[in-house]
Amino acid sequence: MLAEKIAYADDFPINIKIVNITEYPLHFHQDVELVYVLKGELELKNGSCVYRMPEGSVFASNGHEVHSMYRTKGDNITAIIQISNAFFSQYFPRLSRSCYRTYNPDRTDPNLDYLRKVLLLILLNYLKKSLHYKQECIDLTIELIDCLDRHFNLFAFNGETIVNSGSDDPVQVERVSRIIEYIYAEHARKITLDDLADMEHLSTYYLSHLIKDNIGMSFRDFLCFARVELSEIPLLDMRRKIHTVAREVGFSTAAYYEKFFLRWFGRTPEQHRELYGARVKSAIYPEKMERVNDSSSISIVRRTLSFIDSQITGQESVSNLKLDLIVDAAKREIKVLRPFFRVIVTPEDYRMLGPRLFFLLRELGEPQVLLETGGDDGTPKQELEKQLRARGFEVTVQAASGLAAAQAYGLDTVACVPLLLYKGILGNEPIHIRLRDPGEGDELRLRGEAGILTSCGIPKPSYYGYTALAKMQGDLLTWGKHYAVVRLDGQRQIFMITAYNYDTATNQLCSRSATLHEAEDIVYKFNNEIDLNVTLSRLKGRFAVTKYELTSQNSAFDLMNKLGYPEVFSPAVDLGIAAYCAPKVDVFTENVEESLMVNFSLREVGAEFAVIQEI
Repeated sequence: MLAEKIAYADDFPINIKIVNITEYPLHFHQDVELVYVLKGELELKNGSCVYRMPEGSVFASNGHEVHSMYRTKGDNITAIIQISNAFFSQYFPRLSRSCYRTYNPDRTDPNLDYLRKVLLLILLNYLKKSLHYKQECIDLTIELIDCLDRHFNLFAFNGETIVNSGSDDPVQVERVSRIIEYIYAEHARKITLDDLADMEHLSTYYLSHLIKDNIGMSFRDFLCFARVELSEIPLLDMRRKIHTVAREVGFSTAAYYEKFFLRWFGRTPEQHRELYGARVKSAIYPEKMERVNDSSSISIVRRTLSFIDSQITGQESVSNLKLDLIVDAAKREIKVLRPFFRVIVTPEDYRMLGPRLFFLLRELGEPQVLLETGGDDGTPKQELEKQLRARGFEVTVQAASGLAAAQAYGLDTVACVPLLLYKGILGNEPIHIRLRDPGEGDELRLRGEAGILTSCGIPKPSYYGYTALAKMQGDLLTWGKHYAVVRLDGQRQIFMITAYNYDTATNQLCSRSATLHEAEDIVYKFNNEIDLNVTLSRLKGRFAVTKYELTSQNSAFDLMNKLGYPEVFSPAVDLGIAAYCAPKVDVFTENVEESLMVNFSLREVGAEFAVIQEI
């Protein structure tokens, strides 16, 4: 089966493999494919040409080009990126007729460096599987195809080898690539130079020189080359007769076909069939390659990207913290986590929240409720106490202290989440929480109060931090200043990984009186970065990975920031403003044979969570 079928996920029109190739036999497919040698060396056969592909080489294979890849010496790490013509043709209608050629003996070409960088960013986003990575990969692929169209959609002959033309005249590139596309599309019928001249509104004399100057051969020679190249697909079908193949691709006689085939392939069609007929990819002659694990792939992609950046900008790219952790999923625990909360609730909270109050408390596990009374509550505390006890909550009634806490606007921001997670994971004492900021009405207001809900009941970042902490019931396998890995209680394999990003300034912001604009300045100017790879080893099966991202961009504080910090805000029509303040969520599945790698990339203060569950 010379034709290779590419299967794409319903919501992801890109297929990516990072492999160590021994042999990838002859095949072709409908879609554009890019091969990027990240490490080592390959030999790549494409049509009549054989290319030596040292480290850093990028090769674009257009649809219906017969190609194969072979190891030359030692191991290699090669990225294969296939893109769906059907999907991306909505942005680039001529994609299926592309004539891309990225191979260029001049490896210092800045356009090629840019192409490499976009490819590396696609690979990095795919491997890290951060939130919304699929859309980010799609957006980058659009950028990739645009680069291919502008700089690599024209090839020329360097002796007997086809290379990128290197032309920097966009008008000429557009015109000649359109001519090449037409010749390939109509190769089987009788095409004349006059036909092309009429199509391009040029004289035959000018057009003849244009083709010769840009492609490196005459129109007639190039037409015969295109016919010979495209004949390789039917030729390698052993059932087809040679003279039938010659006629189907446009040659008037088999002898004429043989003459040009010998010129380009260095052998007759019969000899080519004999040499390669048994080396076509099939069920009995499959590709020989090994998948490179995600952790190793990310490491080499990052190093290569850093080098490319240094070539483009003249300086090394800077990042603050990069960590690679390997955690034995079956290891003995460091400690057993049982976070426990004491939540301060008032009758006023019940009057404002109604039955939702019980749901919010349940999300915090099975907390002890400290029912705080004092003043004219309007709702008898006995009624709320009865409701709480009926639902199984342990209730302690206490009087309000009457002391007003100092305002700390950091408590309204995501800056408090890393601190509460770090203390909650390490600590053994019950954690005291105030459920809601005081106040009445449906207006959203921020006053630096200690509640985990605003007065109108919208969760603050701290609410989601505490609910995540409440779910960490199980074995702590490893932890550090910026991460924790927990094997959750349960019969099936379930893990929770937490990564959090902070510094001294953001921590102090949550414990001292600071103005609203001081909090804004510290949170939005935070610039520490963390890239964390966590590999769970000794896993096998199919796992669902759910990732949650909690940053300054999805919070009540950010909402009020966008509005210019009004004293209060009440939307004229509320279609779910609270959803703006909720964590971003992404879900994907992985088939795991030995280990599962999850990446966390935090570019601002906040936290990311991943729940890994066997399905």
